[in-house]
Formats: sequence, C-alpha cells, structure tokens
Amino acid sequence: MKTNFIAIILLILVAMTIAADVINQPVNSWRMQYRKAAIGDVTHPYETGLSWDYKNGIGIVFGGHLGTFFNQIENEVPDIYNTNMTYAFKFETGTFEKIFPMDRPPKRCGPKFAYDEGLNLMLAFGGAYHGFFNGYLEPSLNLTTLAEEGRRSMTVRYQIAPWAFDGAAKQWYPLRPLILQSPSNSPPFYGFNINFAFAKEYGLSLIVPTFVNRVYSYSTYCNQWTLLPLNSSDTEFPPSVNNIITTYDLKHRKAVLCYGNVAGEKSTWSYDVGTQSWKKLAVDTFPTHGSPVWFKPFSCASYDRKHAMHIYLKDDGTETWALSLDSLKWRKLSPDGAPASGGDLGDGFVYDPVRNVNIVYSMKGDEIWSYRFDAGTAVRPDAPANLIATSAADRITLTWSHPSPAAAKYYVYRS
Repeated sequence: MKTNFIAIILLILVAMTIAADVINQPVNSWRMQYRKAAIGDVTHPYETGLSWDYKNGIGIVFGGHLGTFFNQIENEVPDIYNTNMTYAFKFETGTFEKIFPMDRPPKRCGPKFAYDEGLNLMLAFGGAYHGFFNGYLEPSLNLTTLAEEGRRSMTVRYQIAPWAFDGAAKQWYPLRPLILQSPSNSPPFYGFNINFAFAKEYGLSLIVPTFVNRVYSYSTYCNQWTLLPLNSSDTEFPPSVNNIITTYDLKHRKAVLCYGNVAGEKSTWSYDVGTQSWKKLAVDTFPTHGSPVWFKPFSCASYDRKHAMHIYLKDDGTETWALSLDSLKWRKLSPDGAPASGGDLGDGFVYDPVRNVNIVYSMKGDEIWSYRFDAGTAVRPDAPANLIATSAADRITLTWSHPSPAAAKYYVYRS
C-alpha cells in the first residue's frame, strides 16, 4: 500500500498571555550577573562580543583587543594587542571559565557572532588584526591560495574563514567554505563594519549591507556563502554605512536594520529573505543615537522572541528601547537599573529563551547584565509539542500538547 506523507504547518495566533518568570528577576529590570574583580580575571576590554548557546546553557566570549588602553595583557601572549582566548559564562555559577580548546581561530578583534540552533554551533565571522601585525594569514600562509579561496585579491591583515564553537565539546572548528562569493568593497569575512542577523527558519546567517546594497547568507550546513538576488521591484534600499544594528524577527520572518550608531540617520528597515526585498518601516520615533568610538561601547540590539520585540540598548547603557513590527513603534522603556555601558563591536546583546532574558556583555568592567522585558505585552506561544499525525483512508488526525501560554486558535494547512 502506498503511503502519502503530508507536511503540516501550524500557524499560531498569539494569545494575550503573560510569560512565566523562569529566573528570579522582576520584569522591566536590568540586573548585573557578573563583574570582573581584577585585571587578571578573564575576558577582554573591547572589540569582542558574546554568543549564547542556550541548549548548553553557556555564553561564549572570544577574541578582542588588549593592551595599553586598559593596561591589560595576557601572560601567554605578552605585548600582543589581539587575542584568541575563549571564555564560557554560566548563570549557575555567575562566573567565567577559561577554555583551552585543541584548536582555536587566529588572534583577532571585532569578530561577529551568530548562533546556529539547528546544528547547535556558535559561529564567529571575520575580525581583523587591527593593523598592529600584518603577517598572520588564515587559513593559509600562501597569499595566492587565499586569493583563490576568496575569489578576490586579499590583503594580509584580514582573517577570512568562519569558525564554529561546539558548546558541548568546548572546541573550535575551522569551516573554510569552498565557495566564497565576495560582494564588491565589503567581503563577507572580515572587518568591523560587517553586520549579521541570524535567520532561524532559513538556517542562515545573514549579512546586511554596509557599503553596497547586497545581502549575503552563510549556511553552516552547506558551508558556503550565497548572494541573495535583488528583487527587481525594489526601488529603495537602506543607506549603506558602517556600524548598523541588525536583529531577526522570527514572528514576521524579517531581518530588522536600524542606525543606532550613525548620527543623523533615523530610519528603520526590514528585509524579507523569501522575497529578497527591503521595506522602509513607517516608525514615528527612533531611539537615541549612540556616539561610538572604536575602543568604546557601541549601541546594540537583541530580539526577545517570547514577546516578538526588538530590544535596543544605547551605547552608554542609559537608555533601553523596544520595537514591535506589529505596531511599528519604538518605545522608550524605563527599566529598573541599567548596565554601566552597552555592547561593543561584537554582537554583545543576545536572548536566552530558557530564562526569558536578554543578556548583554558590557565592556566596562567585563560585566554580564540581564534584562527582562515588561509583562504588559502579548507573548508568542512556543510551538506545540508532541505533534502526531495519524492517517486513515479519508482523514488525517492530528494530536499535540498545548504550549504554555496556550494559543488562542490553530490554523492547519495541507501542503
């Protein structure tokens, strides 16, 4: 007997319910979870960031820039500004652990981070040696090889290969894609001005434009870069400048771009991966711009997927804002407490769905802060669990366990 397999997609209408508190932190509040006690304690003063592996319950801080600005060096790399040290943070202990993997990426500062939930890997992209030492090439010491792998002429100061960190094994692995299609002026594998947002549904790490209006995606599964084609119907694109802020909205399946580090630019944009199209959002307000300097904090953003809300933190930590694509309004929050500074050149602001908090790595004092969004907002229920489809001659019967909070209703589609 021939069996037909039918794909079932459940689209859940959000119920107006309050999320349960999973750690002891009041709503609409900032709380410090860690502060470095001495110069010798872990992590780095600037140009690094935080990636969060919620399945293994650890945050990873990697790379960064050491030296005379903060009178800090590491014993094993004296007089070298850049580092490739790796540290793991856990809420259970409130401390960092120094990791000694068998292999690790070359020393760099300003890398970008993304978390691939499907493969449960934390990804580090790009970064540069900051010009203090221009002789270290990766993955090969042969410049001709680099040019062939990168499909372009490369200068020696940039490390081009993405790396993956396995939180369970606590090991780094070089990825070294075989196909690297490089956008003009701004390759997808170096520098401080590259901006990433992780698209969970599509399994991609997205690069939104900096100098040119192009969007590149990286697939960990396929281990290659892809240039997403332009939509021929698009007539406008976001301004191409450095240090933009990106998040990815799982509810609306769109990347969100804002200019929190670019003085004078007050637009907010969305990018649809499926249609490869940009849209300028008609927001009526805009967060206060930061005034970033290369060795000081940068404004940053996190996507709180329980509330389908984009949380923005000003560079000095004094202002917290929220944006919903449902209302298209930036709302200035008045939380209890505030971190001493915002993030930095890395992706230092992340969301932990297990604890339902947004976590920022603050370069001032090497601090970890958590922010819990206010409870007066509709939350997006989790997907139903234990979905079972039983087929018969004239019907398919579906059973599942309701999430908490429960959905108001379900729409079932047959593909």
